[in-house]
Amino acid sequence: MDLLIVSGRRPDLLENTLTSIKDNIEVDFSNVLINIDPWAGDEKDHQMTKDVVLKYYPIAVINEPREPNFCQAVKFLWSNVKSNSAFHTEDDWIWNQKFTEDYFVNGLKQVGMFRFVTKENHGYDRYGTSPCVITKEFAHAASKTLNITKDPEKQVGSNVELSTLVET
Repeated sequence: MDLLIVSGRRPDLLENTLTSIKDNIEVDFSNVLINIDPWAGDEKDHQMTKDVVLKYYPIAVINEPREPNFCQAVKFLWSNVKSNSAFHTEDDWIWNQKFTEDYFVNGLKQVGMFRFVTKENHGYDRYGTSPCVITKEFAHAASKTLNITKDPEKQVGSNVELSTLVET
């Protein structure tokens, strides 16, 4: 399983998230991809964010675009999934419950993505970029449809290819 993280230059937040993943997500990630967008903080914070990543995952692939673009970050991460499935999260989510790889894999049976129930989505949305588990096939197919000039979550409905993918 892959680990995908969208991050800004927020080393303290990312450190808390990675600690919670280490403590509660019982998965040996074979591929770790992190996008660090240059928003929040400065160059020192950027380097500190990279250092945090490498402390937890020394072989992580870190994407460092010159301009921040949330949709481009998602597109990069999803298009580079290598394992059959991936755990996608962001730098400011704290994992305070235990989850196993079996839980993730079982949640993906007959769907391309499942999202965690949060107070924001109540578990009803079938698509989104807040924490989710996603299959490689769905991630690659969805990433091909994304228009990087728009919010990836708001494209369902206006992006026919993505809408069709989500509904099947």
